[in-house]
Amino acid sequence: MRNIEFRSLFPVYPPILPNNRYCVDVYWDAYRFLSARFKLKPQLFDIHSGAEISVSRSTISKSVKERFFKEFIFIRPGDWQIQFDVSATFPTDGLKDWQKSETLPNGFEPEELPRVWASSVPSFADNDIQTFLFALNIAFPGSINITNNIWLYGKKRHPYSSHYRSTIQDGVDFFAGHGFFPDVTLSPSTVVDAIYRQNGMLNGRSDTPLSRAVSYLTRLYVRDFRNDELSDLAWAVAGIEALLVDAGKSSVGQLKSKIAVLFKDHDNLSWLLKSCDGMYSFRSKMIHGNRQLTSVFRQEDEHDESRQHEEYDSSRFAIGLLLLLIRRAIYLGQSKFEFELLLKNTAINPGEDK
Repeated sequence: MRNIEFRSLFPVYPPILPNNRYCVDVYWDAYRFLSARFKLKPQLFDIHSGAEISVSRSTISKSVKERFFKEFIFIRPGDWQIQFDVSATFPTDGLKDWQKSETLPNGFEPEELPRVWASSVPSFADNDIQTFLFALNIAFPGSINITNNIWLYGKKRHPYSSHYRSTIQDGVDFFAGHGFFPDVTLSPSTVVDAIYRQNGMLNGRSDTPLSRAVSYLTRLYVRDFRNDELSDLAWAVAGIEALLVDAGKSSVGQLKSKIAVLFKDHDNLSWLLKSCDGMYSFRSKMIHGNRQLTSVFRQEDEHDESRQHEEYDSSRFAIGLLLLLIRRAIYLGQSKFEFELLLKNTAINPGEDK
C-alpha cells in the first residue's frame, strides 16, 4: 500500500484597522491555540481507510512568499498560516473502476493510477478542511480570514486550490463596537464538535433550528466577495429566524421579544432592538421592490452616506447577531432555544464572560 503525503497552506489575514481591540485579541487567541499540532478525524474524506489530517500553524517565510504568494500584497513574510498535513493511502483495490478495461476503454493504465489518485486527494479532503476552518471562525469569532490556499505534493505545487471568504469579521467588529462581545466562553473543541454534529454539515440536511442556522451561516462563505446589498443580509436573517421564529413565520415582534429575553441584562439592549427594526425595514424594502437603486454598473457613484450606512450596518448587524446566537445555543447545549426555561433561569449575563 503506497502512502501519499500532501501539505495545504492557508494564509490568515490579520485584522486591518478594526474599530475595537476585541478582533485583534481574538486573532492572537487563535494563533496561540494553533501552536500545538493536533489531528482531525476525517469525516467526509472516507474513500479509503488510511486518511489522516493534522493541523498546526506555521510562519510564512520569505521563500514561501516569493515562491507562492509573490503577487499578493496582503500576504507578508512573518505572517502566520494554518497548515494541514494530509496523509493518504493509495487504495489499490479501490480504483478498479478507474482502470482501463474492455468495458472502460478510456480508463487509466495501472501505472497511471497513483498519479491520478494524487491529483484527486486534495479535492477529497477539502470538505473536511473547510468545515474545520468554518468551526474555528465561530470558536474565535471572525478571526479566521483566509486570503489564499496552496497545496504541495512533495516539494512541488499541486494545481488544486480552494479557499472561501466571508464578512463575519465585519459583523463581529460591528457588534463589539456597540458593546456586544461574544458573551460566553467556549472551548474550541466544544465548538468544533458541535458544528460537526449538526445535520447538513457533514451528513444529511439541517433539521433543527441550530443546524439550519449553522447551514445558513455557511452561505456567507463565498469564493469572491459579493457586490450587492442583499445577499449576506438575506442569508443572515434567515439564520436568525431559524433560531428565533416559530414555524418559519417571520415576525419582527416575535424576534424582538425573544432577543429581549436573551439579552435582557445588557446595558445596550435598546440599540439591539432598534437595530432589529432597521434590519427588517431595509430587508423588506429590498425584497419587496420598494427601494430606489442605481444600476449595478453605477454602484461606485453612490455617495449618500446615510444610504451606505443603512445597507452596510443592516448586513453587519444581522451577521453579528447570528454568530452570537449560534455561540449561545452551543453554550447551552441546545438545538433550539427553550424560552420558558430561559425566562426562569437568568444565570447567564450577556454582558459577562462565563
